[in-house]
Amino acid sequence: MHAQLLSRLRPVRCDAIIFVLAVVSTVSTSWGLQDSPATPAPATTETKTFDELHKQYVGIENRLRALQEEFGDASQERRTEIRGEFAALVEQIQKLIVPLKDAALLAYKGKPNANEKVVEVLLSAAMSKISEDEYSGAEEILQLLITNECPAMGVNDLAGITAFSQNRFDDAQTYLEKAKEEGALSSDGNRALQSLPATKEKYARELAFQKSPENTTLPQVRLQTTQGDLLIELFENEAPNTVANFISLVEQKYYDGLTFHRVLPGFMAQGGCPIGNGSGGPGYKIPCECGEENHRHHFAGTLSMAHAGKDTGGSQFFMTFRPTPHLDGKHTVFGRVVEGWTTLGELQSINPNQPTRQQPDKILQATVVRKSERDYKPNKVD
Repeated sequence: MHAQLLSRLRPVRCDAIIFVLAVVSTVSTSWGLQDSPATPAPATTETKTFDELHKQYVGIENRLRALQEEFGDASQERRTEIRGEFAALVEQIQKLIVPLKDAALLAYKGKPNANEKVVEVLLSAAMSKISEDEYSGAEEILQLLITNECPAMGVNDLAGITAFSQNRFDDAQTYLEKAKEEGALSSDGNRALQSLPATKEKYARELAFQKSPENTTLPQVRLQTTQGDLLIELFENEAPNTVANFISLVEQKYYDGLTFHRVLPGFMAQGGCPIGNGSGGPGYKIPCECGEENHRHHFAGTLSMAHAGKDTGGSQFFMTFRPTPHLDGKHTVFGRVVEGWTTLGELQSINPNQPTRQQPDKILQATVVRKSERDYKPNKVD
């Protein structure tokens, strides 16, 4: 199976230079079609378009690999030439990714399960979406495959991981148990399946909180970012001091212009540092509220306090891309995203420990949409 289709391109340091290698998403050979058709299906306009794009993609990818292998023993002059050719090919292959995925979708809808390469591309596309925390895009592809009873190994595993990441835990259990029966349960899928009993119990409690009459008029804050808007509901009843601190800072325009300086795929997006590297704060600290009996838990879309230890929080916060139960009881959960899920998933990946040319996304403006009549002044740590 051609395992590297639709991979994102990532810079890799090679002999003291940045060298691009197209190897992020991989599809195990066990995920191929279990029963390939005995004879090729008749070509349609859709499959011809797909085949042409697929051929171009594979040709460019093979050339990239050849250049990578040549680079190590090449002269300095030749390395300069390789860099130029490599960069041009990377640009070409990036332009092919979306058309190839779209062509695969059309070909599959026209003749489901008739072309193994089409299924491989769709599975790789779904994996890429998951790795980028774009779960709605992954779900669209995977539901198409499931609806058409695609026999490819790994479909249920990916569907289970996608459902788990969207707080759809009953669906996650159904898909992951099927993947286990098929012998196609990945390590990520297995971890999710093992955590489901405790996670479902916590989420039932979370839904009870959300449906409580006293939570129907909770404070809300809107974050206008460079990727779009996020509407956040604040858990004033369970974390009143943390909410008071956040609203106080919003009303002071403290967050306007600050970056999301740490955005880790599959984990969370962190912001609120005035310096932009995670070391800054408002000049004071507030106590944690994660030890209270009624503390909330970390699910997808949770807003929580970042800190360097107990009672050291200030202005920095993070929003989770998927459930993160290992943070429960360690960080104060004080809100959740209620609108703007697509925006959250599109925030630029930034790891402060890894140099990058990518610019972090920013909070353009933070505004209080709704609050109660009480005084929003936080208690601070002496």
